[in-house]
Amino acid sequence: MLVVTSDGREHSGESIAVSEDSLTLSRAQRREILRKSDIRRVLYLRVKPLTATAEYMAQENVLIDPELWRDGLFLGKIPVLLYDASAPEDDAQVKCANP
Repeated sequence: MLVVTSDGREHSGESIAVSEDSLTLSRAQRREILRKSDIRRVLYLRVKPLTATAEYMAQENVLIDPELWRDGLFLGKIPVLLYDASAPEDDAQVKCANP
């Protein structure tokens, strides 16, 4: 998780507890409690997936594929936005557009 607070600082770690008014992160056996009022954005950092070709080569145990070695070693991360304080909160019931 990557949390950006209203003062612009970035806090990263594993989310271990979430409540209505706070988020607790754990990093290197250190816990940090952030209040919801101080949080600007929350992002989940996930590993970039392999391409279809690289995934196929990995399943077939073809170790000479250069794409598999390059992507497997340097996949990178993709940030997925979970919460943005600038967006309005909407607690309305979700309805399907097409019944």
